[in-house]
Amino acid sequence: MEEFEKIHTDSSVMINSYLSRATVKEAQLLKSIIDEELVFDHFNMVIDLSLCEFIDSTFLGVLVYAHKKIEENYGKLNIIMHFSANLDIFFITSAFKFLNIFSTREEALNDFENELMSVKVAS
Repeated sequence: MEEFEKIHTDSSVMINSYLSRATVKEAQLLKSIIDEELVFDHFNMVIDLSLCEFIDSTFLGVLVYAHKKIEENYGKLNIIMHFSANLDIFFITSAFKFLNIFSTREEALNDFENELMSVKVAS
């Protein structure tokens, strides 16, 4: 089984993770996937980590890197995960304050749709 799977939608790219543990070993692979999507101007991303029970600091660093690069290009990064599984590292680093974390895929994708709707209404 692959560690990651990419699915492109109308408004975003979904990166599904099949990892139970996200460590330094997998961090570089995720970074290369993110960089590849950024080259093609895919600035709205959802990273699904709902199966992940552990995230180390290097992997978290890639999520922060992705957030920064995407935000610089006026995009948005939404992360799906069970917050309780990775509570310590997100609170120690205060990453929960600026990363968009959702508990379900529907919430993360609806967030993009709601943002698109508000842009259309404001136009």
